[in-house]
Amino acid sequence: MRYNYAYLHGFASSPESEKGLELDRIFSDHGKTLHRPDLNNPSFQEITYTGMLEAIDALVRRVDNDRPWRFIGSSMGGFAAARWAELNPERADSLLLLCPGFDMQSRWPKLLGEAGMEEWEEEGSFLFFDSNDSLQPVHWELFENASKRHPSYPMPECPALLVHGTEDRVVPIESSRTFVDKHGPSELVEVEDNHKLYDSLPRIARLALEFFDETVAAAS
Repeated sequence: MRYNYAYLHGFASSPESEKGLELDRIFSDHGKTLHRPDLNNPSFQEITYTGMLEAIDALVRRVDNDRPWRFIGSSMGGFAAARWAELNPERADSLLLLCPGFDMQSRWPKLLGEAGMEEWEEEGSFLFFDSNDSLQPVHWELFENASKRHPSYPMPECPALLVHGTEDRVVPIESSRTFVDKHGPSELVEVEDNHKLYDSLPRIARLALEFFDETVAAAS
């Protein structure tokens, strides 16, 4: 069987991220297309989980074939991959999740602090760095949408391989350990790295090829 592949970037990132471009190159070397949709939908300032899922839906419609999907998701893109797979079990085959951003509802208040969360809600927006390292106001609806419309831990039916850095201070590795404990068909690879996983890119590439096995190595 043939598959579709996509890389889903994280928050404050883009389809042109270092991980996405490197994995795209490797997949291309193996004769496969790695789609890289822009999940900043409709924009970084107005991003929501629901908007990210709609961007994935738009990619699926644009590709327009019946092949199952295999996603590589980084950080918030890892959450989006798992959530989309949960909502579309008939189309999702497997997931490679890199420091996936689960449990935003309890994790972000710890990152921003009580004062930061109160300011965000009261002002309606909060300044975050975007993919170009430029401060941009992101609307409160991001957190509101995540809290009211999406679970902390999606539970897709398909297998998942997680890679998480033990030095991650953005998404503590405990969240991936919790996911694996809850989700039967999954495995966690712990690496000595931080949230960006730049030092682990060669290993991630090897794991991707092994996880997706012959379907990546096969000719298109």
